[in-house]
Amino acid sequence: MRISFYLLAAMGLFCSQCTQQYTATPKPVTPKIDYDQVSIQLMQNLAPEIIGTWTLQKVVVKHNPRRYFREHVKLTKDSTFLNLATLTIRPAAVARSTPRDIRRGEYDGTIEYGGKAYPVQLNLRADFGWLVNREGPQAISLFEYHFPNGTRIVEPEEAFLKDLGLINDNFSIEVINGQRKMVWRGFDRGVEQVDLVKQ
Repeated sequence: MRISFYLLAAMGLFCSQCTQQYTATPKPVTPKIDYDQVSIQLMQNLAPEIIGTWTLQKVVVKHNPRRYFREHVKLTKDSTFLNLATLTIRPAAVARSTPRDIRRGEYDGTIEYGGKAYPVQLNLRADFGWLVNREGPQAISLFEYHFPNGTRIVEPEEAFLKDLGLINDNFSIEVINGQRKMVWRGFDRGVEQVDLVKQ
């Protein structure tokens, strides 16, 4: 009798453990990000910061002879160019898409180097890392010449900027709020970093 009492008590304790419900603490719900809306707001916030005249105060170029052919730039080592050029940025006069994509920042401008001025353009889009974390560079853009259609003779100054890797490369763009500074970091054509200061 005594054994069956202990056996029943043990079985009851075991079964009570089986029916006990465990409640897990729910994971916090991460709010869903409306990437389109955040991109639109970012481009609106960046516009007054980006528009203006900038000095390319420091351009850091990594030397890698296998990266691409530099006909007009004869580098033999990593190089830094100080106060290389002046860049003027303004909103694009003509939208580059129909209808205009307000998630992107479209800019025209001129780059002045060696006494010459050349038309350029930037097409900013929000950097995904910034959209998620609100840290680091806010945007990414291809920086390229924006000449009218037609045949033209390429000038040495224009070719130098392209061969250096400054023109026709993608850059991450970080605007440093309240300091009138901007930092560009190149992706693959040799220009590692450009520090710009607003005039």
